[in-house]
Amino acid sequence: MMLYRVMLCLFIFGFVAGGINESGLYSTATVPYSNVEITENDVTDLTGGVGSGAVNALFIISALVTFGKILGSAFVALLTILPILLAFKMPVWLALMFQGPVWLVEIWGLYEFYTGHQTIGMD
Repeated sequence: MMLYRVMLCLFIFGFVAGGINESGLYSTATVPYSNVEITENDVTDLTGGVGSGAVNALFIISALVTFGKILGSAFVALLTILPILLAFKMPVWLALMFQGPVWLVEIWGLYEFYTGHQTIGMD
């Protein structure tokens, strides 16, 4: 059984999901209601106030903290994907249906890794 493949897939999934969540691309606070009408004058007024500015001196620290949070959520995804699935509003019973086989594969893979015994037909 290729435990590292399962863990790599979970790590990548957790890393990408954490990155998308931290990017703020899909923030529900910025989604306008369906009855909002934006005219050309509104766009001109909004873009007229935009100017260029210098990069904040603490930006690199903020970027490192964000990277650390994303990396941490990716490592948490190695152990459990329940928080990620529940964050996507998946019902608990359905999330557990995904988590159960993942834990089974991880426990079986750790057993094989610890004992050095490989089950017949597993790989």
